Amino acid sequence: MELNEKGLGRDQLAYARVLAVITHAGLALLVVLFGAYVLGLLDPHVPHHRLPDLWKLPAGQFLEATGMAPGWGWTALLHRADILTLVGIAALAFASVPCLAVIMPVYWRARRMSLLVICALEIGVIVLAASGLVTGGH
Repeated sequence: MELNEKGLGRDQLAYARVLAVITHAGLALLVVLFGAYVLGLLDPHVPHHRLPDLWKLPAGQFLEATGMAPGWGWTALLHRADILTLVGIAALAFASVPCLAVIMPVYWRARRMSLLVICALEIGVIVLAASGLVTGGH
């Protein structure tokens, strides 16, 4: 694969461009959604005054005390300000998937099949982990 004058390949440049867009958008989303939460534009699922007592609880007890479902159950509460802020976090956590998807055609054109397969496997592992189908016994 050819490198540019800075010693970077097309794959690195493509990955970096997509990652820059996603991280900037994700951070902007976090700021806007947190602003909506702090300004009270939407009602929170958990009232502010309950937070200090809930923060010290283990995850299972926290979910039970707040009436939230485990895993992706939070998505049912996206109409609540405190839960809506998780969208920005999820976007940032998932950022590598589009980056990997963008560089796969670069590897295909360069006939670098091992790197193409590695990208596909990484995407598969991330999606499988996010799905909640596989757990660590917790």
